[in-house]
Amino acid sequence: MVAHDVVQPTANLTNLLGVIDDRWWVGRVVGQGMKCRMIPSEKNWLLKYHNERSSGHVSRRPRVRVPSADDEGDGISMATQDDERLHIVFNKQARDEAYPDDCVTFRPPNLNKTANPYALAPDVRPLAFVGPCHTGFALTDMMHQALIDYLVMSFPEHVEVLDLDTSQQSPRGGRQRLPTASAADSAASIEDVREIASKEVIDHIYESSRQGKMCILQGCSDSVHRLRKSQLFPIVVHLRLRSQQVLTKLLRSLDDKEMLKQSQSQISFLNRHNAIPGKNCDLVLSKSRLEISCFELASYVDAYLGEATLDMDVDDRLLTRAKPTDVAEL
Repeated sequence: MVAHDVVQPTANLTNLLGVIDDRWWVGRVVGQGMKCRMIPSEKNWLLKYHNERSSGHVSRRPRVRVPSADDEGDGISMATQDDERLHIVFNKQARDEAYPDDCVTFRPPNLNKTANPYALAPDVRPLAFVGPCHTGFALTDMMHQALIDYLVMSFPEHVEVLDLDTSQQSPRGGRQRLPTASAADSAASIEDVREIASKEVIDHIYESSRQGKMCILQGCSDSVHRLRKSQLFPIVVHLRLRSQQVLTKLLRSLDDKEMLKQSQSQISFLNRHNAIPGKNCDLVLSKSRLEISCFELASYVDAYLGEATLDMDVDDRLLTRAKPTDVAEL
């Protein structure tokens, strides 16, 4: 693999195939059609960012190598992109707030140290719904179920539903909390995950992702931030109602006295979630008609599955003990 610059935009996800060491990974960027290459680890990015920030040389208009349709062999075309930030798998929201518009460019060396690959995040990310009200509220569950049923009908071979309520409850008796990982975690983070959540659930999600299937998570956290920093890194779909009047009208149409008693708390939840910026979620469904929301969701899932399930083109010598001369020839 020829050494070259890699800059990953925030909007895209990195699919990891292996780990060279604690500074360099092997993977590709979903959404750009890139072949498998060396990408900087989170630790590497933070170190490089702070070094450049302290010296006052943080890249503002980075040169980004993006493969084009005219590429042949190892040829890589050059492009310049503005206001892009390196995307790191964990805790995206916190870094976006701390480093809003900076970007760091890397030139990886020809490394000869390799390690066995491990799955840092599922190849196919699971999907989780948030809003418009608390998960477990009858109106919310009805809206979620309608969208889930449409996905199952549209992708019967590639989508499955996983109810986290039946696997493990949180200590307070609330919804399932997805496993989280810190920036310093590496291979050991996988074992941390198994201590926090049910081993069977985690194994099932990873196994399904390897088969090209997307798990739809039911009964998980209502917190967008908590979902974002979880080890599973789910696709967050936010169901957003335009105003509290729409919610009140829906509650009255159901003619459920118990739901009406909880209307104030649900309205408060609705207002808080409507204030969440759309960039913090992968997809925001705000249309008032169900068929439009179903179509938008199905289109997103179809595009994601088509990209995420592509075979990664990687030289086998990257994943085996190779001589320095062999690696230099890649």
